Amino acid sequence: MKNLRVLGFAAIVTACGAAERTPVAAGASAEGAPPRLPDGVALEAAPARTQPADEATAGAVATLREPIADARIVAVLNRYFDAWVDENSSTLAELVAPDAQLVGGTMGRYGGGAQPLLAQANNRFRSSDYHRLVGVAFVRYETLRRQSYLEASDAANTKRYPNLKPGDEVATVDIDGSAFFGEQLFNDHIALVIRRKDRRLIIVGVLEDND
Repeated sequence: MKNLRVLGFAAIVTACGAAERTPVAAGASAEGAPPRLPDGVALEAAPARTQPADEATAGAVATLREPIADARIVAVLNRYFDAWVDENSSTLAELVAPDAQLVGGTMGRYGGGAQPLLAQANNRFRSSDYHRLVGVAFVRYETLRRQSYLEASDAANTKRYPNLKPGDEVATVDIDGSAFFGEQLFNDHIALVIRRKDRRLIIVGVLEDND
């Protein structure tokens, strides 16, 4: 009987001790160590970003620049020819690069060598009356042809466009010379070398020819 009382007392003491013990937090060790953090996850490094380009060679990784819309090309052509008709050197200067060159074409009246575009335009304004073209539809926009730098600079292309550099584009239109009242104010084909600069388009070279 005495032994039973001792056992009962021991059970009560044990139960009380268990009730007073501080519970161990989930994930913590019995020795009070801080909870274990989850294992780290390996992350791939952000891919290197390349400069936007107009074209990519086979097998190369490149960020392609959005193509220039036809409407923007036509707008540049319109402003260019309007400046000639108005004989407005200031408007031309806003459209073209300071070092823009104009090649008159080997069979044209203006010779085949490259000359500063603005200087040649001023000479032509003095020698010919471009105002007579006001209201005359002499540019055949339906013939607009566009070439990328790779196409325009291809060795098989016999035309050599002034100031052409990677990233440039060439826009070519035919001219209706029958509207010139017997005087050749432009050659039969005019190609503008167009370049992106500060979110706008500028003309860096012009080729006029009769081929």
